[in-house]
Formats: sequence, C-alpha cells, structure tokens
Amino acid sequence: MSLIHTRILVIGSASIVIALSACQSPIPNSTPAESQRSENWQTYTNPEHGFSIQYPPGWQFKETSVRKDAIEYDEIWFTADDFPLVNTDARPDLTLIITEENPLPRWGEEFFNEYQSDVIQIGDGTAVKISGVNKESLSRETIVILKLDAVYLQLLPGQSAQALDTFEQILKTFDSVVSPMVDVQTVEKTICISPYFDPIAILSGNDRILFRSDKGIMVFDLKTLEKEIVMEAPMQVIKAVLSPNGGILAWALEDHRIEIIELYSSEILNTLTGHTGMVTAIKFSQSGDRLYSASHDNSVKVWEVDGSLVSEFYPGGGEVLGIGVTPDETKLAIVTFEGPQKIWDVRKNKLAHELDLPGAFDGADAAFSPNGDIFGIGLGGGPVYLWNIENETQPWSGGNYALALSPDGKYMAYSDLDADGNSVVVLRYLEGQQLVETLPGHTGLIWKLFFSEDGSLLVSTGNDIRVWEINSGKLLYEFIVTCP
Repeated sequence: MSLIHTRILVIGSASIVIALSACQSPIPNSTPAESQRSENWQTYTNPEHGFSIQYPPGWQFKETSVRKDAIEYDEIWFTADDFPLVNTDARPDLTLIITEENPLPRWGEEFFNEYQSDVIQIGDGTAVKISGVNKESLSRETIVILKLDAVYLQLLPGQSAQALDTFEQILKTFDSVVSPMVDVQTVEKTICISPYFDPIAILSGNDRILFRSDKGIMVFDLKTLEKEIVMEAPMQVIKAVLSPNGGILAWALEDHRIEIIELYSSEILNTLTGHTGMVTAIKFSQSGDRLYSASHDNSVKVWEVDGSLVSEFYPGGGEVLGIGVTPDETKLAIVTFEGPQKIWDVRKNKLAHELDLPGAFDGADAAFSPNGDIFGIGLGGGPVYLWNIENETQPWSGGNYALALSPDGKYMAYSDLDADGNSVVVLRYLEGQQLVETLPGHTGLIWKLFFSEDGSLLVSTGNDIRVWEINSGKLLYEFIVTCP
C-alpha cells in the first residue's frame, strides 16, 4: 500500500498558552448554527469519543488518529487508498485529527506571518483558534484545537474559498462536552522568596523544590506553599547538589570544604577537604556512591561519599569551572577558564579528547545524555554547544548561556533571546534538534536550567524562578524576589 506523507506544522510555543491565559477580554460566545446552515448538511458522528459535527454536502472530509510516535516527529501519515481527493494544497475541505497529546504547544508563531491566536467558545467549553500565513508555503493556515476528556481534536479547513468561508459555521455545529483548553490563570502559584535563592532540584514526586541560599538550604513544599526544611550552614554555601536518590546533600562552603549531609536529619555524614580554591562545581555519580568536584585551584577531585579521595588531576586550562559525568562514570566533560575544553578518561586518568572551544567563565556547566554519547556544554556566556563523543562532531550550537538535557534523553533546553531581546527558554528534541516550544516571560539573563527526575518539569532561573510543565508548556509556579 502506497503512502502519502503530509506534514502538519505542530511546532512548540508555550507563549500561545501564556498569551491566551493572560488575555483579559471576554471570550466570544457561539450561537446555535441551525439557522446558518442548509438543512441538507451532512452529520459526522464519532461514537468512540462521543461527538458530532456537520458540514456541507459533497465536501471532502478526513478524520484520522495520530500515533504517539508520529506526533513527536511532527508527522501525520495517511494511506493513499482512503485519503480523499483534494481541492487545493493537498488538503480536504475539512480535516479532523485526534491525538492523545495536547498539540497546542507545538503550534509556534515563528513559522507564521500575521500570526494570531484566540480563545473561542465551543459549547460550554473553550477552544484555541490559531491562524497565520505559513512562511514556507506562503498559504494561509487555520486550525482550531479543542479537548474532549482524554483526547484533543484538531480541526483544519481546506484552503479553498468555500472551506475557509464556511469554517466558522461548521464550528458552531460541533456537539459534545468540550473541556476548557486553557486556564484563566496560567501561573498557578506566585510565591515571594528572599533574594539569592538558587534552585537545586525538584524532589521525587514533583511536589517539593530544593533551594540553596548563601545561608544554607531550604526545602519548599509546593502543595502547602510552606518551608518544610531549613538547614543553616556555618558559613556561606557556594555550591550544593542533591544525590540521585534524593536523600543525600553535598554543599561546598566558602572555606573550600565539602560536607556530605543526610537531607532529612541534617546530619553531617562526612567532610571532604583538599581543595585550596573556591569549589565551582560538584556532581554526584549516577549511583550516588561518588562525588566529583572542580575548583579554582585548577583541579578535579573524585571522592567516595564515605569521605575518601579516589583520585585527583589537573587537566590544564587554568581554573576548572564546570564538569559533567557520564552515567557509566567513565568520562568527564571538563570546562576550564582558558580552554580548550576537554573530555577526560576517568579510568585511565588521562585526557581523551580536546574540543575546539574557547575559554569559559564562572557559571559554565556540562551535562551528558542518558546513553553518554551526547553532551551539552555551556561556557558561561555566548552560545551553548552539543557534542557527540563517538564521532567527535558538534551537531548543534546556539542560545546564550544555560543548557540542560532531560533525563529521558528526549529534550534539550537552553536559554536564548527572542527578536525583541527578551530572555526565553527554548525546548528542542535532543535527536534532530527540532524545535518543540519556546517559553517566554523571564526578565534578565536566564542562568540556570534543570529538569525534574522524571523529565516532566523544567526549572528556569533568572531574576525570578519558574517551574514549567513540559507536556503543555504551562507555567506552574513563579518564585519572585521583588515582593509586594
């Protein structure tokens, strides 16, 4: 059976959700369409999902469901045998696509001229209508996205004059219980915090967030909006990191000591000494048994969590500003002040590769994908980079400061500036680097990004701290410093 491959533009932009939710104008009401259509219109009924829609006689209509793996790659596949003949631009008069995932974040204004999005009323619920001129085909695109319980419907008119002119009347014939597509309030919680809070991790269960301040550590309960644990340090905390199992904390103090602490009892388990300069990075191994530290003293040290020093080395390039550890602990990505940047063989304790990248600044970091083949590196200013260790190639670079890779290996997130110079978080697929969505709203430089353990949430830190839901692009929490 032959296949026709039709590519539907479903690129990401959480700005759609935020812009719609922030809109203060009333949502227009729809009215019954019986008087606006001919009596001989056809009715399509979908018994599985319990909805019906009417359209003019003789129209070419296509309804299809999309595989989960297809929508992830922005591709819709139709079989040629049952695909209707087309009027214009290879599209029926009316196309209905049913998906299990919310497609709204995948429709991005960067692919359209005259981009417009509106919340419209359908029945007792709301839908999102997006329109614009496709920059690639130069044809006008219109889509309406609505939610029915566990599925989402995308309605697309054909590009004939008849299809476009009649689309509004067709929408008014839609009969089912429609769920609200967007919340009235995008940010579920805005929380006032003191200055100098640095988020460290989302704890297991995604209901608590761990912060470092210059005075110590705080665990904040996102359900009760209360501090759960406050751990004061004997002096300024320079860096802090949580173990993969979430139970052990390591912090580096201003006197260059690193203390290993049981999070919930606040018991100091071990103290690591040996660095003679400020500790710039500390990372746990995937197993949680080892700790890797870097310092302005030009060294990298490998520790057992019980306090013993396993090895130390001076990779060259001056002060070591960031490190990344492969899941199997065989290699380190090392970011230095002078450069070039390096991959270190931990087992042989020697240089494995040098990367043709310039020197870095404080705030530099590196992170590996779950299989250890790809790692991202940020130099604390300028673009961030992806590198493939196996073939020693650089598949991508861009952005302007922070970078994070999701723990499932699906996404990369990085900070960037939009066309107006505003800070945004950009989410792309790690494989192929296709754009997923853009998350706007930060003021000032976004200097830190990290994912939750299950990859469903993303934390971004600038002048404020934001917690995003990846699947929907929704801003769940905002921690602000300038408080009322």
